[in-house]
Amino acid sequence: MFGQFVMGVTPRECGESLSGKVARLPPRYRRLARAVLRRLPHDWLGGDGASQQPVIEWALVVSEDIDITPHGCIVLASATRDTFETIQCWTLTLYRRVLDELSDMAVRWVIAHEFGYVAARISSAFTSTEGAPFAVTDTDSNEYDNEHFREIRERRANVCALGWGFIEEKAAYDRELPML
Repeated sequence: MFGQFVMGVTPRECGESLSGKVARLPPRYRRLARAVLRRLPHDWLGGDGASQQPVIEWALVVSEDIDITPHGCIVLASATRDTFETIQCWTLTLYRRVLDELSDMAVRWVIAHEFGYVAARISSAFTSTEGAPFAVTDTDSNEYDNEHFREIRERRANVCALGWGFIEEKAAYDRELPML
């Protein structure tokens, strides 16, 4: 984004310690991201490392910007994907000016939800036919970006995060969100 001030790191998922992945985040978000990442299952990105899975890279960044949807809703966090042949690069952006108003527990939910969004998209977006991965449907494009697909993606992210045990964090988020 033009003029966006971003702090974070772009790590490779494989072979890098959690400390290296979040080292340049602001202290609060570094602590919260580490807490979430420690609770994710080893195979949170889906698959077992088989060659048919795309290579996944991800970045976690904190933005000082405020992002507003076309419908006028303030965005707390977002996950965007760039795909290059067999590599998927995900950027999870946390919008600090809004998240600073929430408790640590509620922010952990937001972070877990964004990781859940990535995990759900990876597990549902690729299928194997004759050993080759392919995108079933690209619901990231504006052509398919309607309310129905957004709701499905949100539910899948919630299922992942809840399945990883972030139930209390979700409850804190649900209590605090109306007060924003």
